[in-house]
Amino acid sequence: MVLVALLCLLAINNPTIQLKKSITSYMLLVDVSQSMNAEDLLVQESPITRIEYTKLLLKRIIISRIAEVFLASIFLLMTILLILLSQ
Repeated sequence: MVLVALLCLLAINNPTIQLKKSITSYMLLVDVSQSMNAEDLLVQESPITRIEYTKLLLKRIIISRIAEVFLASIFLLMTILLILLSQ
């Protein structure tokens, strides 16, 4: 109960934390020529076109970036919570 009261008082003061943040931009280029319709790749032993394979790779890249941001946010929140609890 005391912790809740302390967190409420902290929230009323609207604290800010200066964090260094690296910003990364991505530019993804995809060949959409007719050659991308060729079914010359295998995914899980099924033939797939080059464009479909490219879509799978792009989804994996995007999902991995989202997961990294989510995990970094959790780490930051846990660090702040540990700092507050140690005081």
